[in-house]
Amino acid sequence: MNKEIIFGILLIALGGASGSYFINLGRSKLSLNSEERIKANSNENNEKTLNEISNLDSKFDDLSRRQEAFEIYVKNSINPQLQEILSQNGYTIKQLEKIADQAIQDSQDDFEIGNAYFVRANYDKALEYFRKSINRAPANIPTTVYFNIAQAKLKILEGKGLNYLSNGSNTNITNEEFNEIINDFSLAIEQNGNDFRSYNNRGIIYLELKQLEKSKFDFEKAIELNPNDPLGYINLSNIYLQKRDDDFLRPALELLNEAIKIDPSNAHAHYNRANLYESYLGEFNNAVNDYNNALILGFTNKHIYLNMGTTYGRWFEQSKEQERLNLAEMYYKKSLEIDEKFEDALQGLKNIEILKNRID
Repeated sequence: MNKEIIFGILLIALGGASGSYFINLGRSKLSLNSEERIKANSNENNEKTLNEISNLDSKFDDLSRRQEAFEIYVKNSINPQLQEILSQNGYTIKQLEKIADQAIQDSQDDFEIGNAYFVRANYDKALEYFRKSINRAPANIPTTVYFNIAQAKLKILEGKGLNYLSNGSNTNITNEEFNEIINDFSLAIEQNGNDFRSYNNRGIIYLELKQLEKSKFDFEKAIELNPNDPLGYINLSNIYLQKRDDDFLRPALELLNEAIKIDPSNAHAHYNRANLYESYLGEFNNAVNDYNNALILGFTNKHIYLNMGTTYGRWFEQSKEQERLNLAEMYYKKSLEIDEKFEDALQGLKNIEILKNRID
């Protein structure tokens, strides 16, 4: 039977203390990301820079170009010749400041509209406005816009049936779509190299593409940046379970132990550790305890009941205690209450009947 392993994925997540896996799409502070570009402009041939500024007049309908003119002006404000050219074009410092402020405000407004569409699960519209936000003021984009773009694309792929750790079942999703999201998370990291969320989520996509070393690097970086967030530990444990190196169980178990130590209320960590105890270590009592903890913490779906049925079934085979066989049957039925056509649970019940007939 297939086991569902859960990612601690930050699908629109801030990784807050509440344990919620939804991003707080509130207002983000703006940060000027044009430093490198403006510095490059300043270092170029002065005549070329002046010519570019003098040619902006015909392009001032584009707010982002107006803002760029203002920023180049600020970086080169000590250059009297540049001030003279701007003055000849009819723009005062105050006018340029107003133009730049308006571009930034328009960008922020579009970003907020995108967030509102995201909350309403209209991810295509959210993407449209996130992109508008970038085009409005490319040098002053909201600090999480690329992160939010990547998250919106992930939600769209989920709508197409994206299944994490799918072992090749995502046949309707192309590598190109995954690579686009990787690129967006990479841009988010360029915006903020200390954002553990982007490393965590990019690592998950790398893992989907079987790029295990890149995935491992990103999860380790997420842990380095925020050692108090359990999700990096949960995801890194999946790398060890995928690679199956020598002694892969020890680091995987240690990582899940650490995740639970950090956040005992993290149902995903309990669920994954239960799978490890049952599938790899044969420690059925520990597995049942963790599955029960996950259930108490609200992690309820057909897979957890299936796994509990399997655990009790294997435990029965080891101990021959009838009660464990009865519990296996009960949990398979609970799984089928959620999905009556769930083939793995149906097969589990058939196995129970075979065992019962042997006992009789």
